[in-house]
Parts: sequence; structure tokens; C-alpha cells
Amino acid sequence: MTVISETATYDTLLMTTNAGALWTAHIPIAAGAKPVMKLIRSSGWSAYESLVVQGCGSRGGSLVVGVDHNTQAGYLYAMSKANGTATAIVSYGKIPAVFNGVDHVSLTTHYDQLVGE
Repeated sequence: MTVISETATYDTLLMTTNAGALWTAHIPIAAGAKPVMKLIRSSGWSAYESLVVQGCGSRGGSLVVGVDHNTQAGYLYAMSKANGTATAIVSYGKIPAVFNGVDHVSLTTHYDQLVGE
């Protein structure tokens, strides 16, 4: 799982399940508020043990890299602002690099707040 959106009042995580579903978890900061889960895709994401997200564009889009640790491969996707099953996702295919042991990525340059939801 990874963060795709963060504000002063909530954070939103993007996550996969073992069954291959892609979900968002909208987690409010307010005491007593309950998280809201939204299904993005019901299948097709089971190969990815890690997700890495970077904001893209000025309208809340995101670039998502799904990392398959078994094959040491990464796959690039462009995702519109998260909107449940109406979220647009475009696959750009396999990244021509070896992903050996990528569990997380640290940003070392300018950081823009993520607004993917």
C-alpha cells in the first residue's frame, strides 16, 4: 500500500489485496470518524507486493508503479483522481529495469502534496 492523497483532514491509501483487487482507504483525521473503503478494480493486481506513487499533473492524477518481487519487475500505470470503479487507469507496461528488493522509495527532491483522491 502507499499514500495517494493527504490533506489536513484525511489521508488516502492505495492498496492491493492477495486476491488482486485494488482499493482506496480514505482515513479521516477526526476522532471517531471511520475509514471509507472504495473498490477501484476487482482483479488484476495480485502480482504486486509493492506500490509506488508520484503525483502527476495539476488535476490530481498519479503515476503508479506496481512492483512484482517474484520477477523483480515494475509496471507503470497512469491513474486519474481516485473515484471508485470509475477511476481511469492506463497501463504503460513493463519498466526496462530490475526491481530487486524495492520495498519503498524516498523522495529526495522537491515534494508536492499528493492529491490523488
